[in-house]
Amino acid sequence: MFALPLLFVSCLKEEIPAPTVKGINFYVLNEENKYVEVPTLVAGTRYTIGVDSRADIISIWPGGKRQVRKNIAGADSTDINGNVVLIASDHYLDYGLLGARGLTTGLHNEIGWNAAYTYSAPGTYKLIVVATNHGYDSNSYDQRTFEFDVTIQ
Repeated sequence: MFALPLLFVSCLKEEIPAPTVKGINFYVLNEENKYVEVPTLVAGTRYTIGVDSRADIISIWPGGKRQVRKNIAGADSTDINGNVVLIASDHYLDYGLLGARGLTTGLHNEIGWNAAYTYSAPGTYKLIVVATNHGYDSNSYDQRTFEFDVTIQ
């Protein structure tokens, strides 16, 4: 009798779609602990930002906070590479700099990917959503950015 080794080979190739974001909405919780969409945003109010997306991973960069460390003379401090030294920032343009970070998101069955945030001052902000499909250690890794204008009164 001969023992034949069995080799299983899959002919299926998984097609990974590019991540998409259909839109964002802002919510508050009502008395019944349900999310209610808010059409007009006011500074100083804590909102839950909901992202309508089927992406595997979402991060939100609201763009409302940027604090730069100052040197003794009062000018912006810079590092050895000439980059500004941040105390804190949630601007996507600062991605990769020490002190810059997006919001940690969770997945909710009604409002999708979400994170809580408070804009401290009125104005128009660039909110960036970074959507990723198929994880970080794959050759199918696909990450896209989506920009939204947010007006705070």
